[in-house]
Amino acid sequence: MILALFLQSPFRFVGMLLGLVKDDDVVSADTSDNSIRHGEASPEPGWHFYATDEGPLLLSGVAGALVKIGPAAVPELIEVLRKDPNPEVRWGAAWALGEIGPAAADAVSDLCNALGDIHPYVAQVASEAMTKIGGMAIPQLRRALTDERPFVSWLAGESLTRLGTEAIPVLVEALGDERPDVCWAAGETLAKIGIPAIPALRKSLGDERPYVCWVAVQQLSRIGTAAIPELRIALGDLRKEVRWGAVEALAGMGAVAVPELRVILRDVDPNVRWSAAAALGKVGPLAREAIPELRKMLEDENARVCWIAAEALARIGAEAIPELRKALGGIAPVARQAMPEVRKALDDQNPCVSWLAAEALAKIGAEAIPELKKALASKDKNSRLQAAAALGKIGPAAGLAAAELRQALGDSDMFLRWAAATVLGKIGPAAREAIAELNKAAKDPCVPVRAAALNALRVMEGSDPKHERSQTAPRHD
Repeated sequence: MILALFLQSPFRFVGMLLGLVKDDDVVSADTSDNSIRHGEASPEPGWHFYATDEGPLLLSGVAGALVKIGPAAVPELIEVLRKDPNPEVRWGAAWALGEIGPAAADAVSDLCNALGDIHPYVAQVASEAMTKIGGMAIPQLRRALTDERPFVSWLAGESLTRLGTEAIPVLVEALGDERPDVCWAAGETLAKIGIPAIPALRKSLGDERPYVCWVAVQQLSRIGTAAIPELRIALGDLRKEVRWGAVEALAGMGAVAVPELRVILRDVDPNVRWSAAAALGKVGPLAREAIPELRKMLEDENARVCWIAAEALARIGAEAIPELRKALGGIAPVARQAMPEVRKALDDQNPCVSWLAAEALAKIGAEAIPELKKALASKDKNSRLQAAAALGKIGPAAGLAAAELRQALGDSDMFLRWAAATVLGKIGPAAREAIAELNKAAKDPCVPVRAAALNALRVMEGSDPKHERSQTAPRHD
């Protein structure tokens, strides 16, 4: 074994090895400074990253000399890569095979096995070597892409990425693999290849398997604005699945995709329309130029499209709120048909969205009370507060939620306690079962809560408590 013999007696062996290379590729060893100087065969600096003594430094010289020998050294290097117990020697063999390049194609299988070497630096250089060997390594790399060991799969993906357009056909084939993790690895690698991979990913948007379409969407979004022209073509595809996928990809690109999303708001398929509206909502205030189209969508024949458009306007923020206020009367029937989405919006962290949901539920009236009762039990403080506000606007019919409002009087949040007491006052005598809790709330440390509780008791009992206070809401002090 050439490298193994070298490690046993490095200085003596370098001299022996010199007889195998040309005279003009002289390698000189200087033991005084532990360095090796090469002519045209100088090793790369990376060889020295782990070494501090003369053995590993001389190993770099030997590997460089073996590269000069070329294809004749490949069988010996393969043997070393397979069997040598020293990871530094295996690393040197893998590096030399990569430097030999396509002529080392016979080593592809062994280099692929080396991707699983227990020493990461050996696996890394094996990955790089397969890239340098080129297209002949692609079938082995395709198999490694499916390896259950994440590091091996990742290294295979990195090699295929470096191979670029040459690897696209096999990656497209892997994109259709029945195993979602393999499909994802292939899609991720295509995204890293970038612009040349866009047509292949766009084609996958129409795949009948949902996870393939989803992967293609995610990866086109990662490529970014360069994918917009292809996605624009996909928006005109006859298959609604392709159009939906294109919308989802655009949604991940932000403000730059707004012009295309505005166009797709007019799509004949309601699922595509609401997806485009939702995408504009994700963009937020930067989608303000789409307000006219979204306002028109509030009159869409599909209830879900209407609601998602309203929610998108709320996410755009202040500039769109006047449009929403004008449309609130018409939103109520829509919200009644899109109740799951409305209820979900009540928990949204965007205050404009939760406000919209509360207003819509209040407009629905008694029919919305079951959902509002659930919201009063939510872990989200804002959701509880918005639900109480909506119940207050419903009025006496909100007595159906009296039990939940009684419980809210003991909430840790003073704003909710105040809102609950206020709503119970609006419900009036129908909420007399809450009198005990209201008496307790009348002693609350928060003055506005006490005032609201006293007022509710006055309404229920027809009395005028001596310490009645204004129902002014608590302040953020």
